[in-house]
Amino acid sequence: MKTFRLINTLVWTIETFETGRAPPYLAISHAWSDNIFPKQLPLNPSFGGNAVRQTLLKRGLDSVTYCWVDLFCIKQDSEDDVNEQIPLMGQIYGNAEAVLIILTNELNLTQRQVDYGTAQLDEALAIWKEEAWTDGQMSQYWGLGEGRTKLVQAMKILSRFTNAAWGTRVWTLQEYLLATNILWIGSDLEPISIDDELFVAIPGLCEQLDITECTVRGDSIDSDYDLLFSHFSGMAASRVGATDRTRVMEMLGNRQAFLPVDEVYGIMAVSTVEISIQPKESRESAWKRWLEAALTTGHLRWLMIPPAILSAEEAAELTCEGVLCSKRHELSSASGLDRVTPYGPVVVSKATGWIHRHLTLIVYSKGEWSSAIDIAVAFGSGRYNNKQLILIAQVLKNNYDRAVRFIERRMERKFYPILQSEPHRFVWADFMQLLSRPVMDTMNFGVGYLIRVRCPMTQIPFLTVLVTNGLRPKGGLVAFDCNARSVDRRHTLLICEKSATEVQKQASDPTLIWHKAGVTISVGEDYAIGWDDIPLETINVGGSRCQVCKRTSVSDISVQPSLHIPRPRRDHARTIRRVLWKRRTKRVLKKITSKGVGVAVYGQDVEDVSGCKGNNGEALKNGAVDKGIYLSVTYPEATKSQ
Repeated sequence: MKTFRLINTLVWTIETFETGRAPPYLAISHAWSDNIFPKQLPLNPSFGGNAVRQTLLKRGLDSVTYCWVDLFCIKQDSEDDVNEQIPLMGQIYGNAEAVLIILTNELNLTQRQVDYGTAQLDEALAIWKEEAWTDGQMSQYWGLGEGRTKLVQAMKILSRFTNAAWGTRVWTLQEYLLATNILWIGSDLEPISIDDELFVAIPGLCEQLDITECTVRGDSIDSDYDLLFSHFSGMAASRVGATDRTRVMEMLGNRQAFLPVDEVYGIMAVSTVEISIQPKESRESAWKRWLEAALTTGHLRWLMIPPAILSAEEAAELTCEGVLCSKRHELSSASGLDRVTPYGPVVVSKATGWIHRHLTLIVYSKGEWSSAIDIAVAFGSGRYNNKQLILIAQVLKNNYDRAVRFIERRMERKFYPILQSEPHRFVWADFMQLLSRPVMDTMNFGVGYLIRVRCPMTQIPFLTVLVTNGLRPKGGLVAFDCNARSVDRRHTLLICEKSATEVQKQASDPTLIWHKAGVTISVGEDYAIGWDDIPLETINVGGSRCQVCKRTSVSDISVQPSLHIPRPRRDHARTIRRVLWKRRTKRVLKKITSKGVGVAVYGQDVEDVSGCKGNNGEALKNGAVDKGIYLSVTYPEATKSQ
């Protein structure tokens, strides 16, 4: 049985207990850099000691006479003890009567004030949960009326919690997420509890309703509000169960740790995927082991992370199924994926510029009706009817010349599209909201291509976007459905490639190693028709035996094509209706399943890929068609997204 230590607050001595058999205790979460505790017991007199005493007194915790403080309950000068105690963090913080977060700034709040303010925001919380912020009455009240004042005031109060070093540290993130109950206390020594969902819903509503006084859009950002978005919102979302627990790994890019490897060790307990502690291990090595463990335990989401354009040094670090350590937080966030439940078991064997939503899509359209319709259909993910798609396409086409002028003058940040009517404004606002996370973020670090995927059972194609790491696939491509759903509940597909030496092998061949070419943006539900009839198969993805990874050269990775913006052609307006008619009569559906780095999957053909790109790169050429889901591509002129 594992043991851990607690401080007896009556006599200030250290006592040892078996995990699960300890008396009630308070676990303390604090930033070491704040120096709130003395170097040795007793804790009093010190700010930290006073915070513990006042919390026990004012919160009616008379029965609690013990506390856990890492500085004293872990032998800091013993590497063996540190390695033994770190894996117990989940139990230590999870079993505590409460976790007390000690901040060094004043909160100036009482529990009565917190409860009253929360009651005033009940409707706002309900709107956030139901995603009803586009409702006319709700939008009017909370976006323009009295509700707006309430949201701004709430943001000011929530920002008080960000004014201390605690919110920027790696270990404190884990302590917050592991806690069953949380209490906060500031330098005014008034302990309070607050609904975690406020840290998610209030900043989120301010962003959705475009409350510019306290959002992070634009060049001028208030640092207090910035931390609410960048640190606290995601942290709280993970705590209230709104995201997969392994997503905590994406929150570490903006947090600090004394040792780089603590970026993995310091949060792995709450991720539910734990690895052994290895003395003097590098952060990159620990991350690689954690990622392998995550895939092995069925967290297929990490195989579906969109690829990024890599430098030669970065590319040398990993094979196609891997996620670069230094970019893991950005790529994970950009995926838009929450939970991915695999269709079958996952087995890992050994040895085996930013996007501006408006500008990007308008430049993609090239000022042509046909291209504008393709963009509306592909990025609409099956959400819109024909009339709405026409409205979107009109905005794309009619704003092309204006977008080009803004780009040529380097005024991208000031660009906004001209919307002809109220229906245009309504549909375009919804379209941009749809693209805000699960679609455009996926393309932020790679190259996007318009592709057409064909279901072999129905022979019906659908249009979507493939995101790659900048390399052009040279072999046959197959799309796999791994049951990966983005935050909007739409599917993301894994696109894999065969190497030239394995082109004759069938998808079910256990010796075939697929190369991860990239992932798609979210696709609509219609794609799934006909895919249920495709047999479930087991495939192998990536690893040291991936022949495509082996053949990739440094020059392939480092090529960055120059920006080219084509001028629009004259297209007859009836083209738009003809193209839409074809799109609607050729609905696509497919279903793939994957077990992945050893993955069980359904496969389907990718038919045609035509030319609009993400950050840079060229479109694919017509490729060999074999069995499953293949991708053939043409090479139109390259456009670099802005």
